[in-house]
Amino acid sequence: MAVLVHLVRHGEVENPRALSYGRLPGFRLSEAGRAQALGAAQYLRSYGGDVVHMSTSPLERAIETAEIIATTLGLPPPMTDERLIEASSWRDGLPRALAPLTYVRRYFNATDRQKIESPVLVAERMFATIRDALGYLRNDGAAAVLVSHQAPISWAKVAVERGVEAIGHAFVANITPWVYVRGPCELASVTTLVYETPTSKPHIRYFSP
Repeated sequence: MAVLVHLVRHGEVENPRALSYGRLPGFRLSEAGRAQALGAAQYLRSYGGDVVHMSTSPLERAIETAEIIATTLGLPPPMTDERLIEASSWRDGLPRALAPLTYVRRYFNATDRQKIESPVLVAERMFATIRDALGYLRNDGAAAVLVSHQAPISWAKVAVERGVEAIGHAFVANITPWVYVRGPCELASVTTLVYETPTSKPHIRYFSP
């Protein structure tokens, strides 16, 4: 029995000031982002299996992406799950273009530094969400769609590829640092975990619209 968990990254965001938006509210999909989300939805309709469960990060860009997918697949509005949210960062609100003095001041601010969420904790909450999603997949070909962000999806993917889903020293050694992440996670891409059984190690499929 094969079941599928699709990790979908949100589409392009309207961001005229070119900020690192992270967990900031008010950042919605651009016109191109909505088209990308529709491309992901059409892929899932054709190749995504029988989607019986769907949840999304509570951030606007993810909710919009999830709603486009749900509408295309004829599903009810998706539930939100805080565990799918973007990784917490000290960079939120800073310009994406490097501004050395601004970056240094923020980086060495003790309060802002406390916002950093480690890859281990991000992957841990992602796997908790994935395990819960697997509980809904009782029939061959059943699928779940989880809409999230680049860092959470990429770190979960690293853990799968290296065969480490438990938290501990081995996990830390295998998932950090971030620069070791392999493979793309483009806007509105679909990273699919294919489980031959709900307890087996999955293999990975990837689609980018």
